[in-house]
Amino acid sequence: MFAKPFHFRLATLALVLGVLFCPISAFATLLTFDNTGGSLPNGYGGVDWSGIFVLDASTYPIVPSGYLNGLVSGNYDTASVGGSMDSSTPFDLDSGYFTAGWNNNLVLNIAGYNASGEVYSNDYTLQATGPSFLTLNYDGVTDVTFTVVSPGTSAGYSGAGGWFSMDNLTVNGSPAAAPDGGATVALLGLGLAVIATQRRRLARS
Repeated sequence: MFAKPFHFRLATLALVLGVLFCPISAFATLLTFDNTGGSLPNGYGGVDWSGIFVLDASTYPIVPSGYLNGLVSGNYDTASVGGSMDSSTPFDLDSGYFTAGWNNNLVLNIAGYNASGEVYSNDYTLQATGPSFLTLNYDGVTDVTFTVVSPGTSAGYSGAGGWFSMDNLTVNGSPAAAPDGGATVALLGLGLAVIATQRRRLARS
């Protein structure tokens, strides 16, 4: 059997090392808002928050509401009439589920900023009857704002006003966007195993 070319071995080792030592921030994190309750604490999900509150939608006393209808996982989601998330470290806001709290056809503007100013701005129309999954792809931002442009029209619920809810945001590149310890150890073990295999092949050649 012919030994593989030396440059092939080097490329393989470089690939393995790249996997092993890639920045942890390359892993996305899912923000479910579960077990936070009240005002979102700064640092949750690796970013700071303003104007975003968390509630237990499963026990919210006013039924129906967009908070319960917009629940994607667990019992908690957010309630807000406008707010922001920001970080000194650039992050990506990839996607999320958004629901109007009380009114149908609520228009929400989501804008993203970095050092050069506003780089993203889009209006989204939300319903109170269920969540809308929004693919945002706001890459390399340090600040994201959520602003109600129009409160919409009554869905026939008891509440009113320009409230909206978020659940299961996917954030990438923030300080908290890292795999759990088990995933990190498994990745390290896999990489070391591949390196060991390559060393054995080099010894035989």
